[in-house]
Amino acid sequence: MDEHPDWEPGSAMKRRVFLLTGILLAITFAATGLAILLLYNTSLGRTMERFRESAQSQARLIEQIAEHEGHFGDLIEPVRGHGSAFEATMRQVREAHLHFTGFGRTGEFQLARIVGDSIVFLLAHRRDTVEVPSPVALTAASLAQPMRRALAGMSGSMVGADYQGHPVVAAYEPVNAFGRMGIVTKMDVAEARAPYVRAALGTVAAALVLAAAGAGLFFSITNPMLRRLAESEERFRIAFDNSAVGKLMTGLDGRLLRVNKAFADMLGYSVAELQIADFRALTHPDDVAMSNEHMTRGKTGTAREVHFEKRYLRKDGGITWVELSAVLLRDDAGRPRHFVADVVDITARRQAEEQRVRLNNQLRLKNEELEQLIYAASHDLRTPLVGVQGFVGELRRSLDQLRPGRSGDDTAAEQDIYESLKFIESGVSRMDVLLSGLLRLSRLGRASLNAEALDVNQVVAEVLRSLEFAVRQAGAHVEADDLPACRADAALLTTVFANLVDNALKYRDASRPTHVRITGRTAGDSTEYGVEDNGPGIEPEFHKKVFEPFFQVDPKHSRGDGLGLTIVKRTVGRLGGRVWLESAVGQGTRVFFSLPRPQG
Repeated sequence: MDEHPDWEPGSAMKRRVFLLTGILLAITFAATGLAILLLYNTSLGRTMERFRESAQSQARLIEQIAEHEGHFGDLIEPVRGHGSAFEATMRQVREAHLHFTGFGRTGEFQLARIVGDSIVFLLAHRRDTVEVPSPVALTAASLAQPMRRALAGMSGSMVGADYQGHPVVAAYEPVNAFGRMGIVTKMDVAEARAPYVRAALGTVAAALVLAAAGAGLFFSITNPMLRRLAESEERFRIAFDNSAVGKLMTGLDGRLLRVNKAFADMLGYSVAELQIADFRALTHPDDVAMSNEHMTRGKTGTAREVHFEKRYLRKDGGITWVELSAVLLRDDAGRPRHFVADVVDITARRQAEEQRVRLNNQLRLKNEELEQLIYAASHDLRTPLVGVQGFVGELRRSLDQLRPGRSGDDTAAEQDIYESLKFIESGVSRMDVLLSGLLRLSRLGRASLNAEALDVNQVVAEVLRSLEFAVRQAGAHVEADDLPACRADAALLTTVFANLVDNALKYRDASRPTHVRITGRTAGDSTEYGVEDNGPGIEPEFHKKVFEPFFQVDPKHSRGDGLGLTIVKRTVGRLGGRVWLESAVGQGTRVFFSLPRPQG
């Protein structure tokens, strides 16, 4: 892992551009050099082949002349006077070469033989000059190398030193006449190489021009990208260093490679102090194993991004809760390099959540205590009420026994007593109704909840069957639309519809036939249901109060206990929905409630 990773893509791209340019130039020059070398070798080989063909043809020609002079020379010598066969042969060869222009500026034809311990040259033809060089001692091995091979009976071509020690391209061929002679056709290496050197220089110059043009074009194309990358680098650096969110880069070994000021401030350190730290030393001991597990998941590829909450230890010894989101960066070969993470301080949120949990637990305990108290009070208060009601009956029977056989009107005292007994009985009945309502509310909080997808049409049909007698007695007409499904508890949803329909029947307008309609529709992730009636309606100032326990709009003429809408509201709340109503005096009331839609 690098001490400071290359996290700046522009810098890496610049290096790659220069590297590619260097590779391009190297390939260009290598290809050019290889082409020149191949052409040079090919041409040199052809030059040697041409020299070898010339040497062979000259050798065969001299052999033919020598053979001819050996057979017929003595017959014509007295007449012609051309000397011995050797002299006649050499004279013809020399005369022939006087009319031969040669093989270029340094091209040369040589004919020699061994005399004693020296190589004696019989002919040396260079362009338009025919000369005889000085003999070369056989012991001077570095001179006349091609001729030595020809005189040794070998045939071929080579690059070697001539009789003057100059490097030459030469072909050599033995001549089987007059003992052993040798022929060499040669050219200085410099002259043979000169065209190709000139071609090479021209080619290299052309390659340089093309490479420069290509590099310029390449840079002109890549420069805008490099500028954009440089700008992106700068934006990234500014965003990283000045982000209000903590940011850090972590090596695969856990070292912090780079952090911003927000993260350092979060833990009470300076940026320099954290640049050399290990994240494990900053992590709460109980969270180290979890952090290592998430890093392992990121490195093994099971999770490219990881999100989790953990605790850091501040410099002052305190604890900072953070939400950490990390992503693993890889190189071009796919090897893991380091993690880049965003760190958000959630200490305040965690404290608020812990406080909320504590308050919810306290509230739950208080609610349980209150429900138990209500249940106990409601249950225990009914016992003395039964006693009071029983004693009222005893008093009534006792009064009847005190006036046996009387047929006249009751006295005023007796009437007062009977009136008082009626009030007592009414109060006892009212108290019994209230206590029953309290028991219903307490049981509602303790009822089990089994939420499932429900066919609401079936639930409403069962509710209407159970209220069929009440509907007929009220002379009402109840209809239900095709209702969408919802997710709820069947028993609790039955209670909701039963209370709403029962309320519509109880608080009907006696001046007109009662009509109740049940509707439903989908609304996003929820379903909404409504129970509409054409009753007397509710004043606007009572729209919210009607959901309060025991509240009644007209207590004197009420036929209920004031708990119907309270039970509806609490039940729908337990099911994850809400309740509201719309009503106008003289126009009826519409009570609506929403519930979650079934999933899938």
